[in-house]
Amino acid sequence: MQSGVVRRLHRSVRRQAAARRRRRVNVLGDGSASGSTAGRHRWAGLAVNALPGLAAVIAVIFTWFSVGQATEELRISQEGQITARYNAAVTNLGSGSADVRVGGIYALERIMRDSPRDNATGLSVLAAYVRAHARLPAGGLQRPAPTVAAPPAEPLAVDLQAAVTVLANRPVSEEDRTILQLRYVRLRGLADMGDLDLAREVRAPGLPDARRQGSAPSGVRANLTGVDLTGSDLREAQLYKATFSRALLPGADLRGAYLAETVFVGAVLTGAVLQDANFRGADLSAPSFGRRDGLQRADLRRADLSDAKLAGTNLRHANLSKAIAENTDFSGADLSGADLRGAYLKNADLRGANLVGAQLHGANLTGAKLEGARMEPEPEPEFTVEGRRTP
Repeated sequence: MQSGVVRRLHRSVRRQAAARRRRRVNVLGDGSASGSTAGRHRWAGLAVNALPGLAAVIAVIFTWFSVGQATEELRISQEGQITARYNAAVTNLGSGSADVRVGGIYALERIMRDSPRDNATGLSVLAAYVRAHARLPAGGLQRPAPTVAAPPAEPLAVDLQAAVTVLANRPVSEEDRTILQLRYVRLRGLADMGDLDLAREVRAPGLPDARRQGSAPSGVRANLTGVDLTGSDLREAQLYKATFSRALLPGADLRGAYLAETVFVGAVLTGAVLQDANFRGADLSAPSFGRRDGLQRADLRRADLSDAKLAGTNLRHANLSKAIAENTDFSGADLSGADLRGAYLKNADLRGANLVGAQLHGANLTGAKLEGARMEPEPEPEFTVEGRRTP
């Protein structure tokens, strides 16, 4: 009887355990189903929330492509306009009317300012125009005698004046290294060219003028070999490192011009006005000066004056320190107050020159001719009580 009771208890325990297992399985099954459903709901919510952001990204990409395409179309349109303007300007340069030609010249200037990439082309066209319309006569340069004063020059043609003005006032950049080729052209009577800048120095805004500081500006150089600038007004012009070999400059006004490191080999400067000009480091070997030419207060430091004809020239208070003046003719020149310290004056002709107050410390005077040169001021005449001059 006891064994029957025990068996019934075992069966009851097993049934309860089985029931508990079934309930556990049911609970787990219900949890997994509800979790899966919740996950699906969450992903759906995220997708719905992301739709506006995705649309915005697509809109940004589309806008970027649209802007790029519009920019490219604008660039092509602008290039087409520049080409059309350039063709019209060049056509005007060939007109028989001076007014139309001047309009074409200034149209090219505007193109160079609007399109920096076309600067070199514009410069070449204008320089070629000047060479074609200011060609020297078939006989070439007629070089006047050094002692003959230059005749008054007629005003330069209006179109050539405009072309040179545009060349002088052109826009420049740090990369601009163009050499203006204006060799053997006739530009007599170039007028109103104060502050002409054929060197087109490049300076940062606010920096002092390089002419006053003695620094070397960078930029375009001008080749003016054999150019005829008789009677031209070039006051305060900036012509750094320009080449004036065999050029004609009789009667030219170069007062205050910046001519550092320029080349004047064989140039004619008869009657030129050169006061306060900066010739620092310039090559002035064998040029022709007139007897009354003024170089007073000129900066000729380290300039090469070898074989130059400066007889009778006014060089009062000029700075010739460390200048090279071998075989230079200074006979009868006024060098009073000039700075000749360290100058190389070997075989120079200083006969009859006025050297009163000149600084000669360290100057090399080997073989120099000094007969009649005045080193000291003339004594003041003495008078007697009767007012007669003493012998």
